[in-house]
Amino acid sequence: MKVMCPAVPVVVLILAALPSPQAIAQPELVAQGRFSGSGRDYSGLTEELAPGVIHNPLGGFSALEYSGVGTTYYALPDRGPQDGAFPYQCRFQVIDIKVPAVASSGGSISQTLTLKLLETRMLFDTAGSALTGLAAAVNSAVPEQSLRFDPEGFRCATGGSFFISDEYGPTVSEFDSGGRRLRSLATPEHFQVKHPSGSPQEEADTNSSGRQSNRGFEGLAISPNGLKLFAVLQGPLIQDSFVLPNGKRSGIHLRLLEIDRYSGQQREFVYPLDDPGNGVSEIVAVGDDEFLLIERDS
Repeated sequence: MKVMCPAVPVVVLILAALPSPQAIAQPELVAQGRFSGSGRDYSGLTEELAPGVIHNPLGGFSALEYSGVGTTYYALPDRGPQDGAFPYQCRFQVIDIKVPAVASSGGSISQTLTLKLLETRMLFDTAGSALTGLAAAVNSAVPEQSLRFDPEGFRCATGGSFFISDEYGPTVSEFDSGGRRLRSLATPEHFQVKHPSGSPQEEADTNSSGRQSNRGFEGLAISPNGLKLFAVLQGPLIQDSFVLPNGKRSGIHLRLLEIDRYSGQQREFVYPLDDPGNGVSEIVAVGDDEFLLIERDS
């Protein structure tokens, strides 16, 4: 999926993994569709967050998940415009995507997807308060009570609930079908910062371990049997990185956290980036111990 700024169309790409002579699945573009860059969602939030910054854009998607029913998919926007600068209310979109039947020709294929927005559902904490992308909406004394939320990964679960990974925490939370948080799964202490702040620079200056700012759980996978979740960081933890002469942190070792949905038992794995300038955007499980990841260079 390709995410574009609200001023231009949002493009949804569908790729098929096709067999190759080397027995390795090679992705091939089979279709694409567009939402208008001026599209609005069904949140009903028609006010402006700031002059020219609307509260109900249709776009900014960080994840796309198949519902398992018909042609219904879930599209998850992240924390909103300008990286947490505004009190954007978190939500997800229910969309209909009709994918044309395609037989591989071994060449370039480009067909049109039929896209239709069906519904917008807002996200709330366990008490029913709206979750917001605003970076400053953090409870420094009790971080788990913060309303700030940066939704990045989305996976459906059995029973109608779904899981979302939060880049701020970093955490993985379970929500009911209406968008209300049911619980947050435990995250190891060494993934968390001891001094969360609404200022990325302040977080960087006051923490020696935990996730880097805007480098939390970017991708989320669920095992085929639905028993385990896999949350992957976008970049290395502070303690897994080093400081460059320009003051920025760099490293190639990301952590992948496996969480048993029912027992809470966890394991950690290391994912090495191809280049220290890269980051991971998404992960999907294609087997019990095999995954596809999107690694990007921006």
